[in-house]
Amino acid sequence: ICASLGKGFSCDTRQGCCVEAAPGRCNKSSDCATNDKPVCDVANNICVSCSSTNTQLGDQQCSAWSAAQVDPLNRSLCISGSCAECRTGNDCHRTGKTFCDQTDNLCKGCTMHSQCLPGSGICKLDASLLATSDTLSNIGECVSTADVVYVDRGYVNCSTGDGTQGKPFCEINPAVATGKSYIFLKGNGSAAVNMYQSVTVDSGRRVAIFGPGRDVPANQQAIISGISVTGGARITLNGLSVTNGAGQPAVQCGASATLYARNLQISNSANPGGGIYANSCTKVEVEKTKISGTAGYGIFITGGNGHRVINNAIINSGSAVEPAGMRISGSAAGLFSFNTVASNRQGGIVCDSSVAVTDSVVMANGAGPELSANCQPTRIVTSGVTLDPSYTNATPGDPKVISDPGNVCVDKGMPDANMTIKDDYYGAKRPQGNGYDIGFQEVR
Repeated sequence: ICASLGKGFSCDTRQGCCVEAAPGRCNKSSDCATNDKPVCDVANNICVSCSSTNTQLGDQQCSAWSAAQVDPLNRSLCISGSCAECRTGNDCHRTGKTFCDQTDNLCKGCTMHSQCLPGSGICKLDASLLATSDTLSNIGECVSTADVVYVDRGYVNCSTGDGTQGKPFCEINPAVATGKSYIFLKGNGSAAVNMYQSVTVDSGRRVAIFGPGRDVPANQQAIISGISVTGGARITLNGLSVTNGAGQPAVQCGASATLYARNLQISNSANPGGGIYANSCTKVEVEKTKISGTAGYGIFITGGNGHRVINNAIINSGSAVEPAGMRISGSAAGLFSFNTVASNRQGGIVCDSSVAVTDSVVMANGAGPELSANCQPTRIVTSGVTLDPSYTNATPGDPKVISDPGNVCVDKGMPDANMTIKDDYYGAKRPQGNGYDIGFQEVR
């Protein structure tokens, strides 16, 4: 009877009723829904990783998990504590998915966007790039050109555009309204007349917006004046610049939405403002992003779990009310590693509850503490290195480590438990030497 109520329910024989395990808790392995913690530790009633020390046992655990979850990818191999689909191409049996991508151990038909040219130039590399109607089994497919919408504010006839490459829309919201999941944004520069209007994604939609690149010249940047994702939707941002002149954070995520922010430039000097603010988001991933000059926290995450904030530069931000570079609140949990947080107004990283913060350079952040008392720091560099001073310029450069005389940074970092961090802010391979370099970049 209890099993019929759903996963996580079991019979409490002492009370004579059905009880549901809390999220992340379990009574049996079939209660564990995620591939990174597929095994129930019955003694402690928590979901844990599969065995990474006993390959045969780990594979047995994952085979049982895959069958119980009716996993569409048949992730029945234990790799670095998570259930995965393949170790080599010999494990790939799905039609058209013959390559084993070693970054996430999934079988794919494409593993790079360039493999989808000629055509859309978009490969569904991971779950962040799936369309609204897709399932996990669509990972590794090229996006059809018919599923892409184009936006170019500089196109002279965009007011009558239809979203095709030859006749693009002027703004992003009409592109979102088409229901298609992939949007290409043309960059026209930083002048106010060239900025794209704010955009909202909601109602469970999945939208990916691609720009010309994070580090393109200023006259080629695609700048959006405010982004919001809410209502269980998912937005993926790549190669864009984002600001907000309306006294709001540049990027906002809430109401069980999901945010993937990669290769962005974020600035927002309007007060009150801020960089990326996520309140009760299901998941937030911020990678290879530079957040500078925001009148508030560079990143502020409240609640949620499974977050991933890595390889970012958070600099020159903060206000009198929200002075630090990053704040983690409301029992938010995830991976907060390999970031450089420097020269923010007052304080580097604020943790409202116990949160692990690792492998980061956190220094020169005003009179406040580099990390608040609730942060659980491991391999944090707060002094002893010299950063490229250009990062404090009016047009900031990057806070690269240019001197490490005490050898406190180079080769001193450690990867995350599942070794999912493969490169740095610039896309350079990690590690380059005998170990990972602490901070947002590999120094070598």
